[in-house]
Amino acid sequence: MLAESHIALHFWPEAAKVTIDIHICDYQTDNLEKGRFLANILTREISNDDSLENWHYLSISD
Repeated sequence: MLAESHIALHFWPEAAKVTIDIHICDYQTDNLEKGRFLANILTREISNDDSLENWHYLSISD
């Protein structure tokens, strides 16, 4: 999945916030679940919190 894609992290330390953009460029396969799995891993690693309630998903397809 990540061979064709990328992840961008944006930090605002003064506001104690971070955004993570996961861009999956393989349009031949539905990778939404893989993206959510990756989001879950990143959430736990960055915040020590298993909650995904603050994650927002945007999916664009053909």
